[in-house]
Amino acid sequence: MNSKFFSAAIALVCFTLSVGSFHSCKENNSLPQELVMADSAYMQGDYLMGDVLLESVRKKYTQPDEETWMYLQLITLERKCMHGELSYNDFSLADSLSRYYEQKSLGDKQAKALYFLGTIYYKNKDYPSAIGLLLKAKQLAAKCHDSRLLCLLSRRIGDVYFDQQVFDECIPYFKLYYQIAEQNKDTLRMAYGASRMGLVSTIKQDADSIEYYYKRAIELGKGLPQKEEIVDITISNLCDLYIQTEQFDKALELMPRDSLNDANWAYWHYGQHNLDSAAYYFQKTLGRYKWAGEVETLRILAEIEEQRGDLRASLGYYRRLAEAEDSLKVQQRAEETMRTEAQFNYTSIQQERDRLERRNTEQRHLLQLLIVLTVVVVLLALLVLLAYRKHRQKAQAVQERLEKEREEQALQSRLQQEENRRQLEALQQQLDEARRQDDAARAERLQMEAEVLATENENIEARQRRKEALLKELMQTALYQRLKAPAQEGDHHMSEADWQELSTRLDEIYELGPRLLGLARLSETELRICYLLKLGVATTDIADILCRSKSAVSMAKQRMVMKLTGRRGKADMLDELIVDFGG
Repeated sequence: MNSKFFSAAIALVCFTLSVGSFHSCKENNSLPQELVMADSAYMQGDYLMGDVLLESVRKKYTQPDEETWMYLQLITLERKCMHGELSYNDFSLADSLSRYYEQKSLGDKQAKALYFLGTIYYKNKDYPSAIGLLLKAKQLAAKCHDSRLLCLLSRRIGDVYFDQQVFDECIPYFKLYYQIAEQNKDTLRMAYGASRMGLVSTIKQDADSIEYYYKRAIELGKGLPQKEEIVDITISNLCDLYIQTEQFDKALELMPRDSLNDANWAYWHYGQHNLDSAAYYFQKTLGRYKWAGEVETLRILAEIEEQRGDLRASLGYYRRLAEAEDSLKVQQRAEETMRTEAQFNYTSIQQERDRLERRNTEQRHLLQLLIVLTVVVVLLALLVLLAYRKHRQKAQAVQERLEKEREEQALQSRLQQEENRRQLEALQQQLDEARRQDDAARAERLQMEAEVLATENENIEARQRRKEALLKELMQTALYQRLKAPAQEGDHHMSEADWQELSTRLDEIYELGPRLLGLARLSETELRICYLLKLGVATTDIADILCRSKSAVSMAKQRMVMKLTGRRGKADMLDELIVDFGG
């Protein structure tokens, strides 16, 4: 998605907002006005007003009609969602509300119920179910022109992708979330949006963007009731960034002395080797965080006491560290058990609902499904066959190009040697002449120059023979054969030992890694892509080896073109650059 798409999306939302508001009011004419106002307050971020209005409706309507009762239940779930209190216990109610409003053909309310369902799945880490429901809710909200719900859905869909580390997918949704909030003048959602963009920038290691978005979130959140949730946490995250990048002065200016920042103060002092102060703050954080944080804190405290010379205290921390690591393992097993149990409960409910639905639809759709599956299988088989042939042809072309390049390099070395020999012959003639003239000084200089040229020729030959031997040795290894085999034929699993062997061999032949890192700051994944490209491995197989999508690898290659050349370029430019790099 690009900026034009976002502008068009916002323009569409603005154009239809008045129409959507009219229909919404028309549908809500028979509902209690306080309940409609509570709904509006929650969607606009005024949670306190929403709570007051909702409580007023509960007291006033003790025996409401069915329509009011269902709407009251929907707004009750909305209150829980806005306060972050939705849980598995609300699943049945949210599911019932979504089916109720689907039967009533009330798309805006059905979309909201689906949003709550998707949020419940998301909080229980069932991401496939969450994304399916949220995308369906997004379609309904778009049809109803509900820009505020679209805003919330964009954030939640972005959260799902973010938690799965699919950052290229989450960024457009976070941007749309921020832009719709800005169009609606919804400061609360703008602050949340800026904070999320800061998190994305942190993962992508874009320090300038991290600082910009975090400062924007702090600026927007200062006057909000959710200040503690937004501003204080964002300040803590920004200070953490400054400390990690060793900008200790900036962290000191911004970081308050409160319990939220005790860990930051600990790392701040630790980064400047103030061991006494670091130990004090690390001790304050003990017991505050989950076992993973406890393990890290105890390990640092043990190291600090060891550096301070208090071996007894250090040993005590190491003992507690062992206990904490055991507790961490127990906690992880317990969390996994809870996730499995939650998934089982979800599956049981879905199976019962699906059984009732299949009773009326299975016979009718079976033939259509078989036809579609047959067509899909045939198309997939053709696509796989074409991709395999294309891969083989490309691999062969890359291999031929590598061979040609090696021949050109060998020719260049031979030409250099021939030139040196010609110079040697000329020097020999000059040397003979100097000796005839009994010019000892000149003869000695010419003799030394001749020896230098002879040594240079020997070095060229030795380097070339060594490089060819190392390359031949690499091409005969089992690792090379595995990497060059197509995905359908070879095992592309790479252990850390395999990566170490590959980098060592290629650095020895081409000095590839050190020279690339001398030009740009590349991540480990980017460097590995370069190693595989140097071997002539196709992008499809690189994606398979790195367990990434082909598009993710292509985008990484485009970023590296910018890093290495300073200008934008297609992913194929990196292939050519790496093949030529280092000879």
